[in-house]
Amino acid sequence: MNLFKKLSALPWFEIFILFAVLGVYGYAAFSDAYNLPNKWFTRDDAYYYFKIAQNISEGKGSTFDGINLTNGYHPLWTLVNIPIFSLARVDPILPLRILIIVLGGLRAFTSILLYRILKNTLSLPIALLAGFYWAFDLFIHKTAYQQGLETGLAAFCLVLFLYILQRYERNQSQSNFTRKEISILAIAGTLVVFSRLDLIFLVGIFGLWIIFRDKPIRYLLPIDILVFTISTVSAFIIRTGLPEYYQYSNMAIAMVAIGIAIKVTLLYFLGLYEHPIELSLLKLFRQSAIAIASSTVGIMVIFLGLTKFGILQGSFPRTAPLIDGALSLALLLIVRFFIVLFSRKSNIKFDISKKTHKEKWRNYLFDSGLYYGILGASIGIYILWNQIVFGIGSPISGQVKRWWGSFADKVYGGSARSVNSFFGLNPNGDLNAWHPITTIVGEWNKNVPWINSIQIKYDLRYTLLLAIFLLVIIFMLLINRKRAARLTYQLAIFPMLAGAGLQILQYNISGYAALKEWYWVSQMVLIVLVGSILLDTISLPLRRISAFTIILYFLVGYYGYVSLINFKQIIDNQMPHGARFTKAPYMEIVEFVETHTEPGSIIGMTGGGNVEYFIRERTIVNMDGLVNSYSYIQAHKSQAGSDFLYNMGLDYVFANPDILETQPYRGQYTNRLEIIDYYGGKAIMHFLPAAQ
Repeated sequence: MNLFKKLSALPWFEIFILFAVLGVYGYAAFSDAYNLPNKWFTRDDAYYYFKIAQNISEGKGSTFDGINLTNGYHPLWTLVNIPIFSLARVDPILPLRILIIVLGGLRAFTSILLYRILKNTLSLPIALLAGFYWAFDLFIHKTAYQQGLETGLAAFCLVLFLYILQRYERNQSQSNFTRKEISILAIAGTLVVFSRLDLIFLVGIFGLWIIFRDKPIRYLLPIDILVFTISTVSAFIIRTGLPEYYQYSNMAIAMVAIGIAIKVTLLYFLGLYEHPIELSLLKLFRQSAIAIASSTVGIMVIFLGLTKFGILQGSFPRTAPLIDGALSLALLLIVRFFIVLFSRKSNIKFDISKKTHKEKWRNYLFDSGLYYGILGASIGIYILWNQIVFGIGSPISGQVKRWWGSFADKVYGGSARSVNSFFGLNPNGDLNAWHPITTIVGEWNKNVPWINSIQIKYDLRYTLLLAIFLLVIIFMLLINRKRAARLTYQLAIFPMLAGAGLQILQYNISGYAALKEWYWVSQMVLIVLVGSILLDTISLPLRRISAFTIILYFLVGYYGYVSLINFKQIIDNQMPHGARFTKAPYMEIVEFVETHTEPGSIIGMTGGGNVEYFIRERTIVNMDGLVNSYSYIQAHKSQAGSDFLYNMGLDYVFANPDILETQPYRGQYTNRLEIIDYYGGKAIMHFLPAAQ
């Protein structure tokens, strides 16, 4: 009997997820060596990490090619890779096998943490469903784990942060977090940032959620920061269009920062950070209009002064602040309307603390100093170290991609060219940040006949469909608005949404090229949380029927079984055992380069991650600059990159000759390359000492 109780008390679902995921990933890890570089780790970006980690482990420093120091990576994933790729000197395939197991473990534990978070707030079947989805969904596998990039670690760190936050939130005996809890959350947030540096916006927004725990400002302020950012950049886009917006992007960034500071301050002093249900409709509109009108005048005066005295260089569309004001007021009222819609006065938690206003603000300031102090000190040390060692405070790869974003041509993708892309809503390409929602709506827009028959522009029709889809979701949540509001609050959806939105905008506000699908980790987690709330809310009336609950468990179990079998079959087909001869080269492209170059050669490539990892007795230098030195990028920007590489001793170039005629290489390699042979659209070329 005691044994039965002990067995029944075991977390069987978590054990199943762990063994199932590791079983599938373990099968892939020990498949034919040829599969790993050709069917699993196929992204060049991953090999940047692998080679840099190997070089660090061998005492060569933070370098991709063994010559130039670089910081073009997210630091935490590099630290994870260092001990793994120290084994590359023994066998280049062995670390790849180990890494697949590590990625499987990250995926399994992320699924388990998501399940635990949702089990504590939602019904058990929905929590099980979310765990199954994260563990076996093919899109998540291909985007977050198969690539061998930092996304899987970032997802784990983010969900761990949410799990710790939820544990502290459930402590109802206090009105605020303890100093120890804030410190632990700050440390967990720091791990999130170092797993993917662009998640700093998310972690920063969560600081507001943590500090103002007992006030409505904790969820109003994050959303206001997001909507005010949207309103300002939208005003510039409406006034100028895309891509012309990027001529004024510096002004837009300045107006976002100044506008948020002014608007938030006015909203606070006009009482608009109390719960909106406490205000009459007339007072809500009046106070909002006063705040936004005053801020619009203030922004206009400040910008006219800053540009007149040369503090801000350039001009700005004079109507942009007016458009911004109109959009800000509209979005502000819409946000308050939906909060009121999902609120009931009897459900509002009022601050019952006996502390005075002065005492509370003293605590807020201390808590913010503690949270942002730990976070800021960690990031400050990281920036200082980068500045001293590499000559630049932030990763060089980000600086290069922002430079690429300024080009008129789109050789590296270019910056956003449509409104949907700007806000991460483009269902096609790497600016599809909100998959699967945007993908589903995009497929409807493209393939459903009666929708195709609507005679309006393709993008406009898609935008309208997406708006209708979101309104339907809101309507479904209204079925049980009390529960939906409670779950939204308990799962911290407001700061998640604000942080995820700001992450997308920070790329596109200033222009950024070569965005990738694996950047959008916070959006993936957010969609799982919101989707779980939706399913829990609409299934609640049916779950009161015992028969339906049994059916629901069966359906969830069946989904998990089918997802696992489908996932396993795809991996079995993708990663066969015994299908290749052991003497086959790991990568044919490496064999080609080795055949046409002599040992000791230094070879330039526009990418080159996988070639550098597998090539023997030769060195690959990254020409696009993502994992090259800051000195090279400075020379590259001044059209002297070819001279820099020649002085470094470059012997060959292996690249597409047409790409070298476009930005950012244009003119640097003209008449300095002598073609030897071709492979897959690329040419191996002698690098000549001067223009011939």
